[in-house]
Amino acid sequence: MNSLENKKSTKVEFKLKPFLAWLAVFLLLAYLYALFLGERSIFVYIDDKKRLQELQKEYNTLQDQNQRLQKRYFELIQLTPDEDAF
Repeated sequence: MNSLENKKSTKVEFKLKPFLAWLAVFLLLAYLYALFLGERSIFVYIDDKKRLQELQKEYNTLQDQNQRLQKRYFELIQLTPDEDAF
């Protein structure tokens, strides 16, 4: 009986090894898919980084434009007479 049990256990081992190999391959493919094509992929990260740089440039441009317009506005306010003075 002991030899029969050994044969069964070796059959189970041989069936388990290919299953574990396929499972490892599947998990690796799932990881690579998420890395390259998922919503948190490296390509999304690169696109977000470029978009952030564009937005920072636009922010700086708008900030400079706002500063110039405020300066002009305050210069115009000082040039016009106050309505309460009359």
